[in-house]
Parts: sequence; C-alpha cells; structure tokens
Amino acid sequence: MQFVSERKQIALRAGGKPFERNALRLFAINRSERRIKMVVKIIGLVIGILIAAFGGYYFSKEKDDAESRKIYGIAMAVGVIIAVACVIFLIV
Repeated sequence: MQFVSERKQIALRAGGKPFERNALRLFAINRSERRIKMVVKIIGLVIGILIAAFGGYYFSKEKDDAESRKIYGIAMAVGVIIAVACVIFLIV
C-alpha cells in the first residue's frame, strides 16, 4: 500500500484537467463558507429576538421606574435592530 497525499487524493477523485479540479475545489470551499455565514446570521437573528423579547418583558414589568424603562427600552430597540439587520443580511 502506498501513501498518497491529501491533495493528490482530491485531484484523483476530481479527475479531469487541473482547471476543473481547482474549480471543483473552489466550489466546495465557497459552498461551505456560505453555509457558515448563513448559520452565523441565523444565530444573530435568534440572539436579536431574545434580546428584544427580554427587553420587552422587563420593560412591561418595570412600570413605575422610569430609569429602568429607559434602559429596557434601549435594550429592546437594540434587539430589534440586530434582528432586522440579520433578516436583511439573510435575504441579501
């Protein structure tokens, strides 16, 4: 049994001309990068929704304290901004 490097194994599996092998490799890399970017955007969307939800919950719970309502209102707005930005990045 002979040891074959990983690059050579990829080249042997891809077959064809060197350009085609490189194109197939780049396509696989681009596809995995896009998948990672999409997962990051979805995680950001979930985090934004959670921040907005908790900010809204405590905003409604602290009815008497004006300073707390201001802080929780800002937290809720930041959560909404994060969520909307992530939705826009997912669409584009």
